[in-house]
Amino acid sequence: MTDAQSLALSDRFLAWLARAGWAASRWNDDGSFDEQGDCSIWEEDQGGRVLTAYLLHRRESDGWVEVAKGSAERLVFAASGLAAVERYFWGLLADAVRERLGLRELQARTDIASGYRIEDGLRDAAGRLVAKGEQQSLVALSRSLAPTLDQLETSLLDPEGKPLFAVRDATARAETAAILPAPGQPRGA
Repeated sequence: MTDAQSLALSDRFLAWLARAGWAASRWNDDGSFDEQGDCSIWEEDQGGRVLTAYLLHRRESDGWVEVAKGSAERLVFAASGLAAVERYFWGLLADAVRERLGLRELQARTDIASGYRIEDGLRDAAGRLVAKGEQQSLVALSRSLAPTLDQLETSLLDPEGKPLFAVRDATARAETAAILPAPGQPRGA
């Protein structure tokens, strides 16, 4: 078995994906990566059409995990380990999980979490490089890495997002809805 094949999504993360209505490619039926170091996660509609997909690829050269979005495989970020990638998706999929539970959306934080900084990438309090990529993705990742996984999950599932987050203001949601076109309508129509 290669290093790539021994890499696998955690059972807890696979359960979070399922709660959000997402799926993962299941090599060897355990969520492990294939022999090329790849694993995919995606969301599909009722008819089975893929709406959003991400490819997770473990680089052989350094063991980092790249996260690319869509069929064009646009690189979003790369992380030093799979645990950081999973944490990113815990945050990214939170509103999908909350919607299924009838909970309000969370307010996105735009400031980097305490103990992290962005220089040549996202660095933790010890100065270790944790991830490289788009600043918005690195800020979101810092917000998911700062607490323990139990603290993160508790806050993501709390009706008010407490203690780590807050829910989106209903007024802000209404203003956003007024700006965005209805599904299937072009902007400015």
